[in-house]
Order: sequence, then C-alpha cells, then structure tokens
Amino acid sequence: MTIKHAGIALIIGVAISFVSGLLFPGNVLINPVDQLDYSQAVGAMADAPTLAHTMIFLSILGMLLIVFAFVAGIYPLTAQGTSVANTLLRFGIILSVIEWSIVIVGQGMRHIVVHLAQRASSAGAEDQLLFTEVAGEVYASMIAVFMSFIPLFPIATILVGIGLVARISTMNLPKVASYGLVVMGIAGFITYILAMFAPSDEPTTYLTVFNTLLFFGTFCFLVLGYSMWKGDEGLTEES
Repeated sequence: MTIKHAGIALIIGVAISFVSGLLFPGNVLINPVDQLDYSQAVGAMADAPTLAHTMIFLSILGMLLIVFAFVAGIYPLTAQGTSVANTLLRFGIILSVIEWSIVIVGQGMRHIVVHLAQRASSAGAEDQLLFTEVAGEVYASMIAVFMSFIPLFPIATILVGIGLVARISTMNLPKVASYGLVVMGIAGFITYILAMFAPSDEPTTYLTVFNTLLFFGTFCFLVLGYSMWKGDEGLTEES
C-alpha cells in the first residue's frame, strides 16, 4: 500500500503547493507585483502578513508531502533492478529532494521577511527603516539561495523523467507525463543557460518561462500521483 499512499501524498502535495503559490500575496492573484522588485515584493507580503504566513506554511507542507511521495513511493522501485534507467531515476530523485529541501529553506527565510515587515509596521520611524532594510536583505538572500540551486531543477527533472519512461513499457498517460518531465527539464535547462549568459533587459521573461514550466510540471506530477494510486504498470511494487 505504500505506493498508493505515496500517490495520494503526491496529489495532495502538488495541489497544496499550486494553490499556495497562486494565493501568496504579490504573486498571481493577490496584489501581483514584480517579484524581482524587492521593495514591492516585501510590501505585498507586509500588506497581508497573515495570508503570507499561511501560504508559506502550506507551501512547506506541500513540499514535504512531495518528498515523502518520491522517497517512500518511487525511490524503492529503483531497487528492483540494476539498469542504467534505475540508476538515473535514483540519482534524479536524490537531486530532486535536495532541490525541494532548498525550497523549504527559502520558504523559511520568507517567514522571516514577513515577520520583519510586521515589526516594521508597528515600530518607530528609526526602527521601521532598520526592519525594512533587513527584510529587503533577507529577501535578496532568499532569491540568491533559489538562484544558486536552480540548475538542479532541470537536471533532476530530466533524470526522473528518463527513469520513469524506461520503467513504463506501455504508451499510456503516465508515460506521456514522464516524457513531459523530460521536455520540461530540457526547456528549463535551456532557459537557465539563456538567463545566465544571454544579455537581456527583461529578467522577468525568464521568470515567467520558469513559472510556466512549473505549471506544466504540476499536471505531470498529478498524473503520476494518480497512476501511483491506481497501481498502473511500472508504478507498483510488483512491476
């Protein structure tokens, strides 16, 4: 039953992460601002601190459920053989867990940003300036943490996708979703290379592309979670 429980955890975790991202103040639906404009991003969180704290907590919970799904559900399947595909899948899951752990750390830093913004709103003029400056510095550090580990995202996604494609022999929906992860990873890696080395006056363009890829990956994960719950071929303890 572990794989079925992991499938349910993956579905719930992805859904929670998706909703928390949509409802986080400053993102898409609630007072959207340019996330690369630190003062605007911090200001959006400061205007709705309770909502921000709640969405951060839900995001962390979603990440933990996704980690559980892969570690308890898919990773044990790689012990069923010594093929190259199993090795790639195993390595991809390890890289994914590292990446998701970094996301959790970053969300913890975001908690601190919201807390500092709250302190600034109730402080005197001198302390208010100090809290605001520190909040901006922590936010910038959070972005740096995300950017430092962002190359893991496409590499891990490609490896997981390749490993799952090899496990599923029938051309069905979960196999299509696995191919989707490979395509998503390749597109993400190309976007990263362009963002790092191609001159651009619009860095938000690359951020939009990454968010679009994550949106696409959400559906791939939901399909895989449902297939794990159903016990489709290649995603069960017996396969």
